[in-house]
Amino acid sequence: MKKHHKKSSNLKLRNPWLWLVVAIAVLFALFLLSRTLSQPPPSKSGAEPISLKKQDLDTYTRMTGTIRLDTSIIQSLNPELRKQLQQLLQMVANRELADVIARLNRMLRRRPAYEQGAMQLLIGFCYYELGQPESALKAFKTGVMLLDTLQNLNPDAARLLAYQAFNAGYLFQLYSQPESARFYYQLSRKAIQLIPVPDKNFTGILLNNLGLTLETTGDVQNARRLYLEAASYIDTTAATTDAERLKKNIHQTITKSPVGQHQS
Repeated sequence: MKKHHKKSSNLKLRNPWLWLVVAIAVLFALFLLSRTLSQPPPSKSGAEPISLKKQDLDTYTRMTGTIRLDTSIIQSLNPELRKQLQQLLQMVANRELADVIARLNRMLRRRPAYEQGAMQLLIGFCYYELGQPESALKAFKTGVMLLDTLQNLNPDAARLLAYQAFNAGYLFQLYSQPESARFYYQLSRKAIQLIPVPDKNFTGILLNNLGLTLETTGDVQNARRLYLEAASYIDTTAATTDAERLKKNIHQTITKSPVGQHQS
């Protein structure tokens, strides 16, 4: 009996320390989990790797527009999701970008393609603002894939696809991949044609950038044709960066192609 009593005493003595060790381990695990959730999530496994190298600064000085985030797209979503995205847009305004990405990735499950596409646009924008262009491009390409598989696109879906494809093209162009940029710009242009009243300025900047991909790869005459078409959407007499760049591009094709000079 004495031996049994002694063993029981030792067990009681060790139990408080055991629980203390367990509590510390749990708190440490929760700390690691909170740090993980606060970071932008890694790209989905199995996705095609994207390599964006040095920016083409010369091309950048001739491109128009920038990465697009049209917040009006949330108006076409269901009320519950619209309310959630409105809250996330406020977080974006407060520069809580990593938290927005983490929350959106948790929300993507079991959503229809259009809703996922809208969320991918916001994810890509946040990555771009964080200075992570490769992750941004993956999000935009995912959005394009989701929307391009839909049949009979309605105007809202077409507009969203146009922005996703433009953003993908913009990043490819900025990082010296004009052929890939052209593919996505052309897809954006097709989507615009499904919109009853497309945005004039957006159409103009798209045509300018598409023309620049042609000029970069040597097709100067068709590039000039697209620049002139862009001028019907962008007021080249205005004192804006886009107008100045478009005028520069038109002039550039005149100096490169004497034939093009007679087409004006």
